[in-house]
Amino acid sequence: MASTNLLQTKQFLESAEATPENAQALDVITELTNSPLFGLVPQAETNGGGIFFNRQGDLGDGGFRALNEDFDGSLGDVDPQSAAMKEFGGSVKTDIGLIEQYGMSEHANQVNMKTQSMRIDYERTFIKGSESANGGRTFNGLENLVKDSGQVILNHATAGPLSIKALQEAQDELPPGVQSYIICSKAMRRIITRSEANTSISNVDRMMDQYGIQRDTYGTSIIIPTDVDSRRQLIQGFDEPNNTTSIYLVAFGDNYLTGLQGQVRGQYGISIYDLAEGSAGPFVMTRIRWRLGLALKHSRSVVQIKNITNAEAVL
Repeated sequence: MASTNLLQTKQFLESAEATPENAQALDVITELTNSPLFGLVPQAETNGGGIFFNRQGDLGDGGFRALNEDFDGSLGDVDPQSAAMKEFGGSVKTDIGLIEQYGMSEHANQVNMKTQSMRIDYERTFIKGSESANGGRTFNGLENLVKDSGQVILNHATAGPLSIKALQEAQDELPPGVQSYIICSKAMRRIITRSEANTSISNVDRMMDQYGIQRDTYGTSIIIPTDVDSRRQLIQGFDEPNNTTSIYLVAFGDNYLTGLQGQVRGQYGISIYDLAEGSAGPFVMTRIRWRLGLALKHSRSVVQIKNITNAEAVL
């Protein structure tokens, strides 16, 4: 399956022909990429309503043999899974009277606000989404996916400051040879990057990625902060038992953790289009649609560290 992310789509539109349609799409995608997470998640082109796949678990035995012996015939552990795509987007309706008074910029402002809401909703769903709790409207986020994979590390038995030892253990649990990411709140990013002041535990640095964006790193992992929601509450707040939070380490890729995107109006990816004034009233309407999903294909590609309090990191 071919995969692209929003940052790649943004780069394409920046170099594409300057048309009103491309300009509108670029405005929407630029706002969505203000989410470091949303910008980086690969979206694999997917036909139909979703995919069926085998999630990789324990490997079968392999190795050496003596002459006249057979190789070990054990098989790898695979777990049949499925991931459905969901309808994502929004409609923006602006009274023609307002446009006549203030121009199309009034409608553009409304589109921008809708896009900001979408960006926040995607981040929340990516972390906390529950297909069963939302009547099948959303996909399962990391909080629910990790329950199946069992990749959970207790930072402390009940609650305590982030343990750098637990963070390094989580890094080691991810598949080797794949770029890893630490997904956490901005508050936790500050805690991790402040550990740089403690030379006994510091492994913090900054790098410029292939999109020209400066990223904080811990070891080989890129730190991706999540935002606040529409009520200005942290999406990954300290609202878990005992006033704790969780952070997630992930490995993105077609065979690891990947987003899914289906076709809308005959094309893969996000679709942004205007609707003419109709019988519903004197309005200009823009509709944004995207068919999205999330699939955990490798059981080791997501690790949760839980029971973290809002305190300085310790060794």
